Amino acid sequence: MPTNDNDLILMRMRGAPASPGTPETDADPCNPNVMPVTSAGIPAAPGYTELSGPELLEVCGDDAAVWAVAFNQHAVKLGYSAMDEDWLVGWFANAIEHSSAVRAWRSKPATSPVIDNFPG
Repeated sequence: MPTNDNDLILMRMRGAPASPGTPETDADPCNPNVMPVTSAGIPAAPGYTELSGPELLEVCGDDAAVWAVAFNQHAVKLGYSAMDEDWLVGWFANAIEHSSAVRAWRSKPATSPVIDNFPG
């Protein structure tokens, strides 16, 4: 059973569930079933470039740190230089939060003014 989102990502990318109660989050060169992870516990390559579009959306969800790693992997695969993932996290976090705020604002019913006539 996954104990957090990162464990769920690891399980999905490995293709097999981790042992219950013992999520594997560290790279083990002797065990090919354990993927290397970043310091934040996010799966490192190989990974996000192998997923289809819908799978990538499902795995990344609204986690800016996961999006940063995935974006960096895709950029490097396309021939760009690796980017500072902490910097990317800031961009993705702001974009995700702004999008969430805009959707919340748009989902609220329109309000009517309290005063029918403004003085002036």
